[in-house]
Amino acid sequence: MFNAIDIHDRWHNQLQDNHAIENWRAKFIISILEASLVNSFVLYRNENDIHFFDYCHSLASKLCNSNLNLN
Repeated sequence: MFNAIDIHDRWHNQLQDNHAIENWRAKFIISILEASLVNSFVLYRNENDIHFFDYCHSLASKLCNSNLNLN
């Protein structure tokens, strides 16, 4: 389990953008979404052999093709 936490920390740090977010609420929501993405990947990777980029690409494709009505 400790290895999964280290992997999470490494990927979380790689996801961080190089620009500052001034609004604390936006920063809070973005950090929750980023941590959730990495956490979901760590859990998914326990069952499937997939690289992080491929996982993100697959997830983004599924979200874009899912006919979500966000209005």
